[in-house]
Amino acid sequence: MAEATLVNELFKQWHQLRKILGSYDKLLQRRWSKKNGGQRGKALLAAWPNMPSTHRPDIQTLRRYWLQKCRKVHLSRDTSPLPHLNLEDLKVDKTLLLLLDSRDRQTPDTFVNFEYDTLFVRRQSKVLASKSSSKGVMLLVGHKTAETYGKVISQDESTGEIPPDDLVMDDGEGLIVLDVQNRILQFLNRCAEDILHDQVLDNLSEPLPLGALTIACQQSQSGIPLTETTALESPYCIPA
Repeated sequence: MAEATLVNELFKQWHQLRKILGSYDKLLQRRWSKKNGGQRGKALLAAWPNMPSTHRPDIQTLRRYWLQKCRKVHLSRDTSPLPHLNLEDLKVDKTLLLLLDSRDRQTPDTFVNFEYDTLFVRRQSKVLASKSSSKGVMLLVGHKTAETYGKVISQDESTGEIPPDDLVMDDGEGLIVLDVQNRILQFLNRCAEDILHDQVLDNLSEPLPLGALTIACQQSQSGIPLTETTALESPYCIPA
């Protein structure tokens, strides 16, 4: 099944990233911090060729759509799996390090709703339109292992109950999220391997324990306006 293949690959990529950062997180952070903008851009493009160059490429495309009054928004599925994966933002300060840290320190289900919400423009464009198989709903939020994450259940299963709406997705929508998460983790592993190009990435140490970020992240709090730095960093942190 498509979901099982994606889930297995996703957790394979996640465990590899956790092992790399468990062994080399400080070295990776030091090396990235020393790179200038040009060097960072080169590394990002090596990991994700044709990465969009500007902030929020999906919004730029939507603007062109309204200006041209086209019937469709022409978005390439391969440009970027998330609007926040772009050169302009990822070259700045510690955004890539925050993304690496957050995806290392939390299980994939933590990011399900964030992933889906930020793909709104691309879903509307039909490039990432969900294709439900009508088999049922997919278990994602709250499921921490490959055994249950991405599992599709139907009304006629033995339990006879479907979890609350905030804990499941239509199976077609869930496949979009699984695909996006898989591509993000592949990208992050390629980035880490490029930055640590002279290190032997075998016999790695145990991953760091799951939990809070090891790098300080400025996130907004209820009722407090976003500062420019907070707004920039927030998409790369653990969702509030």
